[in-house]
Amino acid sequence: GEVKVFVESIRPPIRLVVCGAGHDAIPVVQFAAMLGWRTIVVDQRERFLTRERFPGAREFIKADPAEAAALVPIDSQTYVVVMTHNYLHDRDLLRGFLRSGAPYVGMLGPRIRTEKILSELQHAGLPVSDRDRARIFGPVGLDLGSEGPEEIALAVVGEILAVESGRQASFLRERTGPIHAETKVIGRGS
Repeated sequence: GEVKVFVESIRPPIRLVVCGAGHDAIPVVQFAAMLGWRTIVVDQRERFLTRERFPGAREFIKADPAEAAALVPIDSQTYVVVMTHNYLHDRDLLRGFLRSGAPYVGMLGPRIRTEKILSELQHAGLPVSDRDRARIFGPVGLDLGSEGPEEIALAVVGEILAVESGRQASFLRERTGPIHAETKVIGRGS
C-alpha cells in the first residue's frame, strides 16, 4: 500500500522591525512574540525602549530615524513596520528602508500620506522603482474593520504572515483547493 507523509517546511522566524515605540506598537510586538518572531523595536526615545513596555521584543535600537535602517540587520526574512505617528520621522525611516532591500515595509496611516512621502523622496532624488512600490504596504494591514490598537495590530501581523507565506488573505471558505500543500508519496510500503 501507499504511505502518505505530511511534510511541513520550517522556515526561519520572521525578523520584525517595529519603528516607533508608541502605545499602538505594544500589541504588534505582543502578537509577533506569540508567533515566535524576532522583534526589534526602534525609536529615538530611550525611555520607551524597555523590557517592561515590550516584554516580547528581542532587541531595542535607539536611533534617529535617518540612521535607523543602517543599524538594523536586513535579510529576506526582515519585515518593517513604520508607526511613529510623525511625518518627518516616517519619511526618514522610509528613505532608509527603501535603500535596505527589506522585502516588506508597512506604513501606518492613509495611502495618501504614504504617496506624499514617496513623492517627496523622489523629488529629493531617491529613485523609487515599481519593485520598491510593490514592497511598500501603505496603509499597512489587512482590511478587517480594525479600530483599536489590538485590532490594528492583528491586521498588521496578519498581512505580514500572508505576504511571507505568499498568500492572498481571504476567507478560507472561499478557497477551492486544500488549505495546506498536497502531500506527495515518497515511498511505498510492502
